[in-house]
Amino acid sequence: MALAPDYAAATNLGVIYYNEKRYAEAVAKTEQALRINDKDFRLWNNLAIAYEWLGQPEKARRARDQELARLEQLAPLRHDDAEVQANLGVMYSQLHQRDKARTHMEAALVLSPDNADILGKAGEAYENLGERSLALTYFRKALQKGLNFEDLETNPDLRSLLSDPNARRVLNRALESTQPPPASR
Repeated sequence: MALAPDYAAATNLGVIYYNEKRYAEAVAKTEQALRINDKDFRLWNNLAIAYEWLGQPEKARRARDQELARLEQLAPLRHDDAEVQANLGVMYSQLHQRDKARTHMEAALVLSPDNADILGKAGEAYENLGERSLALTYFRKALQKGLNFEDLETNPDLRSLLSDPNARRVLNRALESTQPPPASR
């Protein structure tokens, strides 16, 4: 990186730091990648979340604005892309635009009904919309399809959900149902 700044290397380092919860370093590498290519909505999402964890809500909001702009440009071109539709659904749910959020989440779920990441995004969108029961239904399905529980824990939008003892019980039961039975002797 010091000799030849590279988009892929900066992106990957940003994601590694993000996954390791090293948010200040994730911000630095993600911003470096975005200076090379600012078109990828996923990088703007990672940047926004890192800023949220760093307690910088205004910078997080600006990154989310950039993410939304990229997604709105992509949506008409990639209407059959479940990831784009799901992320746009989450963005609209964060803005409390219920109809737009539901439209995009429903499209994503039709396109990819068994994808753990899409199911998790549906859970996030419905949690943002205040529909916890429906959110838990989607999170339970996502966990059963292989979503990593740490993905929920690293999402600042899910702090309230994860601090709710009833919601935790539902999620823990879903996790338990994915565990293989103990080997018999």
